[in-house]
Amino acid sequence: MSQLTLPTDRIAIGAVRQLEGDLFGERWCGLERSDVSTAIMQELRIAHLAFAQASGHASHEPRRGQREALVQFLNQVYVRYGLSSGRYDTEELVRGIELQARSLAGDRLVR
Repeated sequence: MSQLTLPTDRIAIGAVRQLEGDLFGERWCGLERSDVSTAIMQELRIAHLAFAQASGHASHEPRRGQREALVQFLNQVYVRYGLSSGRYDTEELVRGIELQARSLAGDRLVR
């Protein structure tokens, strides 16, 4: 999945420091506790689900409401970091992740 271009790739560390400054205070918490880190994990979860579905792995079907919850969280982060102006833009970004993952699955099935 490292080949995928994710929306969070455009977030600079300076933006994280500005919006989540408490992570960089005297009691360093680290980026693993940031919304950005969580968003990256959610993006990869979406990619893995789309990849699995495209590969025909029915056991990896998303649970009911799972995609919706992932998109809802990503929408909050994307809007906060200026990657999206709202839900419609976020849906488009998520569809882009899914499309890339499905394409990657198709490439691997052909080989």
